[in-house]
Amino acid sequence: SLTFETREAFLSALVSEGRAEWMDKGHRKCLILWHRIQEWADILLQFAKDNGLEDGVVTIEEIRFGTESQGT
Repeated sequence: SLTFETREAFLSALVSEGRAEWMDKGHRKCLILWHRIQEWADILLQFAKDNGLEDGVVTIEEIRFGTESQGT
């Protein structure tokens, strides 16, 4: 039961740390990120390196449901 101003301040702090993104200009909707965008990029790049997928084109669907991603 926080005020709008308090919620916006809290979420703005997360946005400034790269842990959230505003979904609208009115700052009423916010996407909370599990990992920062750069961390996701690093995770995906390491996944590609570990599975020999660096030199090809791979879709998100293939990454999500491929045999390489099972158990990760």
